[in-house]
Amino acid sequence: MARKQTAVSLDRCQALVESYAVNERMNQIVLEHLDPAAWRAKLPGRGVRTIAAIFSHVHNIRRKWLRLSAPHIKLPLPLDRSRCSQQQAGEMLAGGLAPTRARRNLLPGRLGEFVADASGHPAPDSGSMMHRCI
Repeated sequence: MARKQTAVSLDRCQALVESYAVNERMNQIVLEHLDPAAWRAKLPGRGVRTIAAIFSHVHNIRRKWLRLSAPHIKLPLPLDRSRCSQQQAGEMLAGGLAPTRARRNLLPGRLGEFVADASGHPAPDSGSMMHRCI
């Protein structure tokens, strides 16, 4: 029975890593083709984030997930949504959790309970949090 659970855990980790890699490639394609004038363009409406703010938020949430779920991994620098460039965001997102690092560091048994420090409520597991961060 333990062997079957290990296989399921390995499949789950592989699926997480693959979904992260696909999502990251889509982020890079958007950044490569995005008109630089759109990066900080103000959109109509209250509370609407710029594209720069959205990308920096994604990076910073991934960074938070790493800090809380894999404290042994050296964290990338945070991004400041008001100052980061399009190129800087692309570099930071690509380097935040490379798939090879994920395979090595997110091993079965290491995807434990994730507690978000803002709410104090546990997520079902770190894998769920990773999907939210992707």
